Amino acid sequence: MGNTDARSWVNLTFQPTMKTLLTLAWITAGTITGGLANQVKPTFSYFKVQVNLKGVNQKWFSGLQPGVMDQMRKEDGIIQLPSIQCRVGFPSEIEIIQEYSTRLGAEMIPCGFTCKLNPGFDGLKIHLSGNAMLRYPTDAKDHSTASQFVTQENLLDLEVANGGTKTINLEGGGQMLITVTMVDARGEAVK
Repeated sequence: MGNTDARSWVNLTFQPTMKTLLTLAWITAGTITGGLANQVKPTFSYFKVQVNLKGVNQKWFSGLQPGVMDQMRKEDGIIQLPSIQCRVGFPSEIEIIQEYSTRLGAEMIPCGFTCKLNPGFDGLKIHLSGNAMLRYPTDAKDHSTASQFVTQENLLDLEVANGGTKTINLEGGGQMLITVTMVDARGEAVK
């Protein structure tokens, strides 16, 4: 049977060819660049979103009961809604609503303010897409039934720098101010 010397066997089996060297170089390059790419990605993926309404007619909140109104603070003509913490890739929503039925057992219609957000981050700017809606009943019989509603909806597609605020002019008058801040999982601001 030929030479069974271990050194000869290793030399014959592991003789590198040009194809083998190119394959090893390609695998190594992918591993190194992949490792570097992971190091550049941000270590956070959370954002605090604060929505304020400035100069908005109070009729939009006429359908809310007093307990629901307590969730909003008003200072100097600015209605401050509760802030939310969002995560990249996960839809988030702010709701200050009172639901109304159009008739017994019918679909419930939310009145007040809702804002649905889909946050993203490209390494430089925060992206928010979604919609914001204001709605109130025009013929509420009590705080549970109505048949006519007025709705204002704004589609959102915003790019915001960390700590920045975007202003959206509303059709019915007033403005929506959206402030976005990068935060860690504990909710503390990231610089």
